[in-house]
Amino acid sequence: MVVWSAIAATAVLQQPALNLSFKDGVFSLNGSGVAESASIRPKASKESSSFEFSRGQLSIVWDKKGLTTTRGKSKSTTSFGDVPTSPRFFDRDQIEAHARDIAAGAKQRGAAGISGYEVVGDALWLMMRWEDSGRTNWLETLVPAFDDPLVGAAGGPVFDVPLGRVEWKLCTCTRLGAPITDNPGPISRYLGPGADPVAYLAGCNMMFRRAALQQVDGFNPLLTGAYDDVDICCRLNDAGWGIDYLPDALVRHDRAPNVTRDGQQMIRVPYRILASRAIFALQSRTAPDETAVVTMLDECRREWHAFAGQQLAGGRLTPDEHLRFVEQADAGVRDGLAAGRGPRLVTVIPDPPRHLFRPYR
Repeated sequence: MVVWSAIAATAVLQQPALNLSFKDGVFSLNGSGVAESASIRPKASKESSSFEFSRGQLSIVWDKKGLTTTRGKSKSTTSFGDVPTSPRFFDRDQIEAHARDIAAGAKQRGAAGISGYEVVGDALWLMMRWEDSGRTNWLETLVPAFDDPLVGAAGGPVFDVPLGRVEWKLCTCTRLGAPITDNPGPISRYLGPGADPVAYLAGCNMMFRRAALQQVDGFNPLLTGAYDDVDICCRLNDAGWGIDYLPDALVRHDRAPNVTRDGQQMIRVPYRILASRAIFALQSRTAPDETAVVTMLDECRREWHAFAGQQLAGGRLTPDEHLRFVEQADAGVRDGLAAGRGPRLVTVIPDPPRHLFRPYR
């Protein structure tokens, strides 16, 4: 899995006084009155273990030793091990995170390969690739799933950085919104129109076929806090599309504070969680059992009230915060039921702008 932004390295062909910067996938070259820019085009095969380039007396080779540059009798080899902790490419927080991961053996210091190259003016620009230690490229792992024309979505496990473990694996959820994030395979056990529980992909690690999203009217914009991943996979499944789970397509999820949780990952505002569950439970079937949904939500509300009481007793919520928490839980159930009884909203997925897209393979 690629875990750092692709970084460029130059091998000067003629002019040594060049400065290279990289931003948003575009290389900018300046020096000696030269000013050029270009977007890297992925020419090198993703499976290639070697790369060669030569011009005059200059020879550049990428192999398992790294990038070797030979000019006449002069030869040097590098795997760009200084790049992950270089202020030229990353800010302070990123550098500190990279250093920790390298020390823990979770990430490689040196580049794993070359994903693309471009000759511009008198410089060869290389797009280097950094990967998790021992893991394959995330995109390259997921894309082959779509060779099957019946697959509408594919995804993999998620490593939760705050918890320090893989928290989402093969996930399922009941039509009443009760999830289990680590189920025995194969995924086919949880697929098929009306499946309950139904398989879903963790929201921060999923890829979709555009035609499949278009057929099921895209994501539900009412689901602003949770269950958007469950809902879309449920609809794809019920429409006959396949869903593929690939254990090697792992991503790292560094959960940040948001309107629901604080910096310590504690839930502070349960409104969106409860509202989203109510909406999903009412709209996950064409004829939902509303009595069962209301009963489930009453139980959920009591559980969140009890949680708030525990946080108050432990000093993690003030009396005012506790009151707001309880009020938000009640409002989430109330508003979620009202919204869920209405029609499911649609997200229009347009056709791709062909002039901006090229086939991945």
